[in-house]
Amino acid sequence: MLSIAPFASRGLGRLSGELLPCVPGAEAAALADPALAQRLPDGAVILAGERLAEAPGALTAAAALATATGARLAWIPRRAGEPGAVAAGTLPGLLPGGRAVSDPAHRAEVEAVWGTAIPTDAGRDTGGILAAAAAGEVTALVCGAVDVADLPDPDAARRALDAAFVVSLEQRESEVTARADVVLPVATVVQRSGTFVDWEGRPGVSARRCRPRRPARRAGAGHPRRGHAHRPRLHRCRRCRPRPRTPRHRRTEATHRAGSEPCPGPASGPAPRRRPGRPRHLAAAARPRARAGR
Repeated sequence: MLSIAPFASRGLGRLSGELLPCVPGAEAAALADPALAQRLPDGAVILAGERLAEAPGALTAAAALATATGARLAWIPRRAGEPGAVAAGTLPGLLPGGRAVSDPAHRAEVEAVWGTAIPTDAGRDTGGILAAAAAGEVTALVCGAVDVADLPDPDAARRALDAAFVVSLEQRESEVTARADVVLPVATVVQRSGTFVDWEGRPGVSARRCRPRRPARRAGAGHPRRGHAHRPRLHRCRRCRPRPRTPRHRRTEATHRAGSEPCPGPASGPAPRRRPGRPRHLAAAARPRARAGR
């Protein structure tokens, strides 16, 4: 195993791999080194990490190395769903299905489906969109699961969000929702069914596990953060029910909070079963009787 990185990681040491030292930004030159191509055995696999795209020309050098040596190339993204997003054409120079904007044949295939002409120029990347929004060239932004701190220039991103009309698709509050004009809540992974594409290109199905009880809302009047006392959620077990033949005015509901000490229950055992349609005091007084002749 060979690793092109500034330093050796713990995983590389556990796998007894070899480090090829490289300063950040010089990965393209390291991949284009002829000595590296000679060291790759037959059936090698080149794994490209998510930060390799930050080095200019590094992905192109990795693809050229794979073509020259016959090795397989795999991209390991940072988040789930990124291979599917790339296949959908979210990159500036790509169309759906991984088609290139600069290829006339690829544009013709998409134009036949969309029924409209496609510009030959590539679109804007994230930095270009934010710069255009800050300059007033783009007046509206639709943001989905965007973390401002994860962008190359967070301060420039905040200025762009303040200058444009923002629609945010989010699961929780963030810096984008704080600046958004419209916030549309999005269900979490366990609240909906869907399909993911892993880094190997294999689809994976995610089944819904639960349903949201109520729509999310901001902290307001009556919220625990505002100092209002809420009724605690009570746990009621079968052994905590009132005993039969207890006068109604003296009957108390034995309850305790969920997660507290287990309820000891009555010493005489569980309450007798109640027959459907019969009063509770008759069900408590009923006893099994033996029939004559048996």
